[in-house]
Amino acid sequence: PAAGTSARPTANERRPSYGKSRRDKPRLGLAPDQPLTTQGKPRCRVYVACVQCRSRKIRCDGAKPACHNCGRRTDQGSPCTYDTEPKRRGPDKTPGARQRSMTAGKEEGEPKKRSRRRTVDGPSPASSADPKGKAPAQDPLPLTARSLPSPVSLRALSSPTGVRPIAAASQGSTSGSHEGYAPGSGGAHSLAPGSNMGTASTSMQPMPVSQPHVIESVAYPQVRTPLPSPCTAAQLSLDASLMQQGHPYGHRQPVKLEIPAEPSSRYARETWWDVVLSLYSASYEYPNGYPAPLPPGMRATATQLVHADLHVLFRYSSYWLSFLNIPRLLRRLRDPEGRASLQPSFVLGALALATFLQSSDSEQGKGAAGRERALRLKDEAQGALQASLASRWIDDNLVQAAWILAFFEICAHPLHTTERVRSAVSMLDSLIRCLNLALVDADDPRVTIFTPHSAPVVSSCPPQQRHRDPAEFFTAQQAPPIPLSSNVQTTCWCASYTLGHMSPDTIELAPLWSHTAGWLADWTEGDIRKEECRRLIWSSVILIAGYASYNTAIGKSLPELSLMDPASIAVLFPGESLFPPGTHHSKDTVWALYMRSLLTWNSCVYMRNDASMSDADKAQYAMDSWLEIDTIEVALSRHTCNIERTFMFVSRDYLFISRLYLYYELQRLVPHIQLNAQHLRQKADEWLTHHDSMARRTMYGLHTITGQPTSSLSGRPFYVFWFMGQISRMIALWSSDHTLLIALQACKSLFAPLEYLIALWPCQETHRRCDQLRERLVAACQLVSISPPEPAPLTARFLSGTI
Repeated sequence: PAAGTSARPTANERRPSYGKSRRDKPRLGLAPDQPLTTQGKPRCRVYVACVQCRSRKIRCDGAKPACHNCGRRTDQGSPCTYDTEPKRRGPDKTPGARQRSMTAGKEEGEPKKRSRRRTVDGPSPASSADPKGKAPAQDPLPLTARSLPSPVSLRALSSPTGVRPIAAASQGSTSGSHEGYAPGSGGAHSLAPGSNMGTASTSMQPMPVSQPHVIESVAYPQVRTPLPSPCTAAQLSLDASLMQQGHPYGHRQPVKLEIPAEPSSRYARETWWDVVLSLYSASYEYPNGYPAPLPPGMRATATQLVHADLHVLFRYSSYWLSFLNIPRLLRRLRDPEGRASLQPSFVLGALALATFLQSSDSEQGKGAAGRERALRLKDEAQGALQASLASRWIDDNLVQAAWILAFFEICAHPLHTTERVRSAVSMLDSLIRCLNLALVDADDPRVTIFTPHSAPVVSSCPPQQRHRDPAEFFTAQQAPPIPLSSNVQTTCWCASYTLGHMSPDTIELAPLWSHTAGWLADWTEGDIRKEECRRLIWSSVILIAGYASYNTAIGKSLPELSLMDPASIAVLFPGESLFPPGTHHSKDTVWALYMRSLLTWNSCVYMRNDASMSDADKAQYAMDSWLEIDTIEVALSRHTCNIERTFMFVSRDYLFISRLYLYYELQRLVPHIQLNAQHLRQKADEWLTHHDSMARRTMYGLHTITGQPTSSLSGRPFYVFWFMGQISRMIALWSSDHTLLIALQACKSLFAPLEYLIALWPCQETHRRCDQLRERLVAACQLVSISPPEPAPLTARFLSGTI
């Protein structure tokens, strides 16, 4: 240094260094089970330190049952204890955000005041109204999930805002992967079908869900949450004057500003993909905290595994999932901006279903470990759906997620119960009502609008007459079918509009969807999304029709579902949007006839349970539906496209059970009516013979029935309840007419594929129901001296999964 100046020694010159400096020492990381902050982000400091570390004034990682420091002590016998609430000094940054025990004051029991600090009770700026209108944050919820490497799950990505789901039920928040989803309680699916959500109308005005829930009235409604109005200057001055007069909160009744749901939804959209990738890279330890992006190599590997599972879902899933436009979905997954618009529950639900379909007990299946992983993914999808409902992020993609979860529940998985299926189906139906998706084409002149409390009769050319007189109805049964007029095309155009013909590239991804309706190449993004909504509605109708068919066969009641009423549906039939306006045969395609048969079946069940209809109206309803069944059967017989075979002739199956349903209703409502019993007996013989032959051919491979080489019975666990419903219905049919011995023979033939599926997909509930069916069938066979069904040989060749 220069003369006359003095230089201060540096830190290294003032004190010698003994060992590592303070900066070089490794920082003790927090335990992975620490809850998120109030903003939904990972913590930098421990939430509650143990009593031992606090007394020694050392950093604690908050691990339980013993922290890092207590685990290194020599006296291992001493416990590591924690306080129930954090105890910190000083006022809260956010008033009321935490609780502290107040010690008694020195005089008159007043609380002890600290010097040089302001209290919340006094007129301080902290207690005045925030000019920005910010509301205080809430405490974080320590949520955990068994399927994530750390306790953070997708449901915790959206911070609690006090907003309940649609038609919210009173349920508490618990930790664990089953949060909000207790089988049988209905807590996860609080949107019950009987909730006050408005009545269905033909307009596209959405229904109010919860305050201040607003749905934009467009073709594809999306939920928008209005932000709270800012405080004016007059209000702030009034608050200041009231505070000076002694009112601690300004107003006598403070106005509660609702926390907008957008911040939590935005955070979930930014981080949910990293959470999904973490499920496919469980070996990564996240040194910087969780959730965090994976290293590039592991991220690419996890992304490939996710896409591989989705490709498996597309390749081996049923045509029920054909409401998805695969190229559009893959583009959104690859694009970060498009991926942010996807619902986390949709991707997680699709991965859960893909994992489950690969987890049979065959030689190629993943077995019990795969089913357990599928259930964990399903729980994460359920939690993500509840988080989207809580943050009011509701769109058509969330309805798709609810459909996938409902489809998962109707499969024979280890935790299958009646209550879970009922809850999932009710949630799907309620979300469709919430967004008015079933009325997406209400303003389209091509759509068929069904009249309430009337049969779903599609106007034909010439229009079909309604037969109100029972004698006239009997005459219509005996008359031959009415031929089509000369101006109606009799050529089958369906093969030219299939997905395999219009999009050959898509068939490489989903070969089982080849005979579904295609997608036009010149459709815009909005057109594709609107068509997805249409097909989602019809896939929901298929799912609910199967659910209603099984429950009516075993004699169980159904929940109140809006899609059971055809009057609540105003959507173009599948494939109808491919034809130009004014085409008469667009409602007679094989896809439209399939949906018309489902609407007829659903309406029959809805009519019987509708207490607002008189017996006379129900009788008229039944006669009109009977004649509509005749019309659909004639139209199906004219098709030469062979598409009905790929659907396993399900449409004719629903037409027969609808006719059987109407036959008993007409006998009850109109006892003097003369029905063509011989015609019904002929239909019953044809139906039973078809199912007997189909069950026998199924054991040689499902492709012998559908004609599709890649179709396999081992990958369709949802057929378990379809087989059981048909067996139960056949036994009931034999009970009403003991001369139908072919019904018992068909039951015996159906037991072979049923036992095959039960062996591949273990489920206690299906085992119990199958044993009850076997007892009923054995008792019926003993009455007519027929050999009972023999148990299927569970050999390795039988369970090889080739059929």
